[in-house]
Amino acid sequence: CRKKSIRIYNYPPDVNEINKNPLNIREELGLNNSDIIFVSVARITKDKGYHLLDDVILNFKNNNNFKFIIIGDGDYLPTMKSKLKIQIENKQVFLLGFRKNVSQLLKNCNVFILPTLHETLSVALLEASQAGLALLASNTGGIPEIIENGFNGYLFETSNTSEMIEKINFLGNNKFIIRNMGLNAKNKVKNKFNPKIITNQLEMLYSNLLKNEQ
Repeated sequence: CRKKSIRIYNYPPDVNEINKNPLNIREELGLNNSDIIFVSVARITKDKGYHLLDDVILNFKNNNNFKFIIIGDGDYLPTMKSKLKIQIENKQVFLLGFRKNVSQLLKNCNVFILPTLHETLSVALLEASQAGLALLASNTGGIPEIIENGFNGYLFETSNTSEMIEKINFLGNNKFIIRNMGLNAKNKVKNKFNPKIITNQLEMLYSNLLKNEQ
């Protein structure tokens, strides 16, 4: 008997949540439309690479139209607050802590960053894709299933801060590319991670399993 395998993705977040009562993060934080917002959402831990991201952010202290929003809580958050103290005071970095309404905050951002050291299929990246953000993340685990390098974002090698700095600088100075990558991200998650397709695949899988048992 020849074994067969099929790849079925997890369901993406509910896209309706993004459009429900959207919150204008620029208005909330007093940011201009010309500011480029890099946002990251995860547990604030070293496993998620935030000890790398804060070092990266320090390289952009003179790029005042580059804004960094970090959403989440975790044991590394106090260290980030200490290391980025001046940039927080200068309103270049915003550490928002845990927020329930993440999906509603993403639409007014530009680029989503995930510097994680290891990951499965990232729900956060799928959510950012649905919001139309360009993606920037570590080349690890299931992330390359979501990010097509140069199409809907960029991959950087895990822990490679130089590469991260280079990509942030490039995207921050190319709004047109950010916009196109965001559109590509939105279309890719709509097609590749379509809930209807996933449901059909699951139904077919269970149907075949039941037939084989009879």
